[in-house]
Amino acid sequence: GWPARVSMETVVYYPPRDAVDHGPGPLPVFIPWLDNGLGPFGYYGLPQVDGAPGVKVSAHYCGPTIDPDQRPGLEHPQVSQVVESTRRLVSDLMPHLRPDPVHAETCLYTTTPDHDFVLGRHPTPGWHNVFIAGGGSGHAFKFGPAIGDMMARLVLGLPAWNPRDDPDPAAAAEGEEQAAPP
Repeated sequence: GWPARVSMETVVYYPPRDAVDHGPGPLPVFIPWLDNGLGPFGYYGLPQVDGAPGVKVSAHYCGPTIDPDQRPGLEHPQVSQVVESTRRLVSDLMPHLRPDPVHAETCLYTTTPDHDFVLGRHPTPGWHNVFIAGGGSGHAFKFGPAIGDMMARLVLGLPAWNPRDDPDPAAAAEGEEQAAPP
């Protein structure tokens, strides 16, 4: 195995204040790199999708390390801290959302120490045709297409692509080499 941390993360849903569409398309996935008061990774949010009670907002990677077999519930003190932090974000930056959440829930993240996924060949000799994609339960689904592309390239022996190598979206789309930002 590899070292991994299981954390309980809190997500909070904020309803629209008016008739402005907060669905996919008009509202993209957003990642404000602002101080959330709980950890170094800012926030993230997802648009309101069918059946969701509102726009999903969370303080990223700030949950407590837990035993997944003895998962605490919404009464954990970190939950109220995330609710209050996301409420400030919504109140300050999202005028078309009500700053009072309609729902909160928890989910589990399993992360490696560097927060990168584990992608590659099995390290055991004789198992060279076995490939591993892991280290991201709880949030890897958001990266499914990119992980699938990276693993397909690896399996097919094609050159690997790492999004960190192409920080400029226009350059990445055109296939140009760009220097990393300062």
